[in-house]
Amino acid sequence: MDLTILGNPLTLLALSPFAAGGALMLVAWATPPSQRKEVHKFLRLLTFGFSLMLFAFTTLMFLESYSGISWTAIGLNDYVYDNCQDTELL
Repeated sequence: MDLTILGNPLTLLALSPFAAGGALMLVAWATPPSQRKEVHKFLRLLTFGFSLMLFAFTTLMFLESYSGISWTAIGLNDYVYDNCQDTELL
């Protein structure tokens, strides 16, 4: 899963709660007082669903990075990440 929204998936995880929270607060603020109780229940369900979506997305990101490591082929001090370069110590 190579998801690069706004350049980095962590940016999505950091900014989306602010955007969603602001949008849901705006909806709650703009709701007429006579319908606030009904809308309040609906907004709570939306907020819970959004948090579960972020949890699932974060779990998938973790599983992708965790499963990308060949745990059986690692020797002692032998593993190098893909973005690291071999260097010699002085």
